[in-house]
Amino acid sequence: MSISCENTAKALQKHLNNIPNHQASEITLDCMEPYLAKVNDDRLQYLVKDTKLLFRLERNLKKKIWDPVCWELREHGFGNLALVGRQSVYGRKRNASEYFKRSTAMRHLYQDTSVDEKSNSYSGRVYLYLGGGRYLKVDVWGDSN
Repeated sequence: MSISCENTAKALQKHLNNIPNHQASEITLDCMEPYLAKVNDDRLQYLVKDTKLLFRLERNLKKKIWDPVCWELREHGFGNLALVGRQSVYGRKRNASEYFKRSTAMRHLYQDTSVDEKSNSYSGRVYLYLGGGRYLKVDVWGDSN
């Protein structure tokens, strides 16, 4: 089974490699091996969960809605994907065409991200409207270049 959106498989690999995990890079003691193995198992579990959700969305969404989801995943490190209702959504409402800087069938989205000037990076959540009162919650992060 493959995802028809170009580079989404690469984005999933980037997702696995970019999950913040400062403990694993700083702690190298032998006694910590079981802990590090658990951390890696947890990362893999999240990747599997996110991948299953993406496959399900690809099958069920119309192409005109699926494309903006792909654009979002390609642009950022991402994780913690989930389908949520309107009551769980917060942040600033944005016009999707302005956000993606291209024409899209997705009407709006909600963005709750912040920029860290010291590290020149950003992180936060984006809620992509899928229709029917459903939103895709995506935790995003990356460099502010």
